[in-house]
Amino acid sequence: MPNDISGLRSAEEAATAAGDRATHFIFAHKIFASLDGYFGLSHEHREPVFFVSFGEMNAALPFATLRREFGIDPESDDGRLLDVVAQGLRYVKEIRPGDSIPRELLDGSASWTVEEVHRRRSTQRIRIQVASYGDGEEMLIFDMAEMARLTSTADFEARYLNGCRKLAGKLGLKRDSDGKTVQRRIDALAREIIYIEALRDRFNKIRAVQRGLGELRRAYSRDPVIRPDIDRALALIRAPMDDFEGVFTNLYAQVSEILLVLMAHGPYIAFIRDSRDELHNGMMRWDGLVTEWENLIPQASQTNENLVKSVYRFLATNYPQAGDWTLVGKLEAQKELRFGNAALAG
Repeated sequence: MPNDISGLRSAEEAATAAGDRATHFIFAHKIFASLDGYFGLSHEHREPVFFVSFGEMNAALPFATLRREFGIDPESDDGRLLDVVAQGLRYVKEIRPGDSIPRELLDGSASWTVEEVHRRRSTQRIRIQVASYGDGEEMLIFDMAEMARLTSTADFEARYLNGCRKLAGKLGLKRDSDGKTVQRRIDALAREIIYIEALRDRFNKIRAVQRGLGELRRAYSRDPVIRPDIDRALALIRAPMDDFEGVFTNLYAQVSEILLVLMAHGPYIAFIRDSRDELHNGMMRWDGLVTEWENLIPQASQTNENLVKSVYRFLATNYPQAGDWTLVGKLEAQKELRFGNAALAG
């Protein structure tokens, strides 16, 4: 009997571990349990590595080295889980054994939190699009005060429902005379745009670094040492700022015609998620820098000179020659593929 109970417990533990592995980074190899390490991207080449300490020595082991030195078969459970780690590092800065797998990889949803203001902006903007479509002249509004004004008018709800019914007719949804199916699609679209709204606010904080450099340029206008460093940083920061801005502009342009979005609902959702993930991935590396610049006082000081040197090193490392970030190009290629196919499908 004791042996039978022992065997039963082992089976239960194995089943639990297998279940956890579907949602968590549960490794079998003892290296991941015996060492206090974590996965992240290398500082120099931005490749997935395992950061670990051996006594007083710190090491960053590329996955190829990790597999070779510790005998991890690429086709084993641990080997395949390392591939998931590499994908997961697009969404989080570091992963420790036992952490949950990012939701982006599990079900496509975003793993970071959003605020009520983002939910309100997303919902109001899309509902205004639908209501104005019903009126015969579709509008895409970005001013928050104007969105609040338009959605608070006495006839707005009736105009919105009228737009839903018109869209249902254009989509050939004969059984959706009340527009309920269209409303469900619109609500699903709004849930995706919420995360874009949150990323816009996050980008505004990154943009503040560029504005801060401009303010420091004036404060150091006669300094022959610091002023050139500020100018170089300003030259380097322009390309990533333009690229971020370009992605937002392109994304909102693609959802500016609500009928087309609802006609190719699945491809558009996929496009929004791709845009969201690429923006999030590009912004993650800025988080520490943004924190350093949040309380900038634009005057000559040793603290600000250190900030200038820090931001220049960051930009020179991540965006050398001010223009090698290809996010816009990648998204354009995705857009042409998806929406070209959608057009062919009618």
